[in-house]
Amino acid sequence: MASLPVIAETVFRGRDSIERLVPRLKGLVEAIDLPESPLGLPMPSSIPLSVFLGLGYGVSVIPHVRLLDHNELGLISLIQGLWLAGVDKVLLTMGDKPGIGRVLCSWGRSEEAVEWIKRYEPGMNVGLIISLNYPFDRIVERLGSQADFFYVMYLSGGTMRKYEKVVGVAWRLGKKIMPYLIIRTRRNGEVIEHLGQPYVDIEDLEVWVAMLKDKADAVILSVPGDHQGLVEAVEIARRASRITIYTRPREAGDLEEDMREDN
Repeated sequence: MASLPVIAETVFRGRDSIERLVPRLKGLVEAIDLPESPLGLPMPSSIPLSVFLGLGYGVSVIPHVRLLDHNELGLISLIQGLWLAGVDKVLLTMGDKPGIGRVLCSWGRSEEAVEWIKRYEPGMNVGLIISLNYPFDRIVERLGSQADFFYVMYLSGGTMRKYEKVVGVAWRLGKKIMPYLIIRTRRNGEVIEHLGQPYVDIEDLEVWVAMLKDKADAVILSVPGDHQGLVEAVEIARRASRITIYTRPREAGDLEEDMREDN
C-alpha cells in the first residue's frame, strides 16, 4: 500500500534556520509549505523564499499568497513569475488583516482569485482552505470551484465523520484533500495552547497518520516554534505508512489505539 505523502509547514526567520532545517527535510517530505505573514505580521515573504528553496535546495514548495495584499494584476504577475521559476503550486488565503499598513485589495471570494489564475496560468496548481467549522453545503460549494487541492482545517475526533464525507465529495470531483495537523511537543506546548485550534500530541501522531492513510492525498504537519519537533513529526509520519488503524479517535490527544502492522 502506498504511503501517505507528507508536507511540512514551517516559517523561516533567518538563513541559518534554512541551512539547518531544509537539508534534513529534503527527501523526507513531498513539499515544504511556506505561510505568508502569519497573523498579518512582517515575516520573510514566502514568494522569494519558495524560489530560493526550489533553485538552491531542489525541494518542492507550496508558498501561500495573501489575497488582501494583491489586486488582480499583482496576483497574476506574481503567479506567472512563480511559474517561470519552477514553482507549480500555490495556496491562496485571504490573510489576516495587516498588522502594519493597509489592505490593498478586497476580494469578494477567494474562488474568484482561482478563476483569474486559471485564466492566465492554467497549469498552476491552486489550493484553497476548507474549515470543518463551516456548514457542509458551503464546503461542497467550495469543492466545486476551479481549485485543484484543499487544505482541511479543524480536523479532530469530533469532526472526523464530517471530514470523511468531505473526502468522498472531493474525490468524486477529482480534487485533492490534505488535512492539516498541528502537533504539540514537549517544547511548544505553550505556543499551541494559545492557538485555540485542535492539535495532536506527537505521541499520538502515528495513529492519526495511519488512520488518514486511506482518507487523504497528503497530510500537512505544522509544529509551531519547534523545528526539531517538525523533523521528528515527519519521521513518525513516514513510519506510520506501515500501520493500519481500525478505530476512529475521539479527540486529538485522547486516542484508543487499535492497530496492526501490514503484512
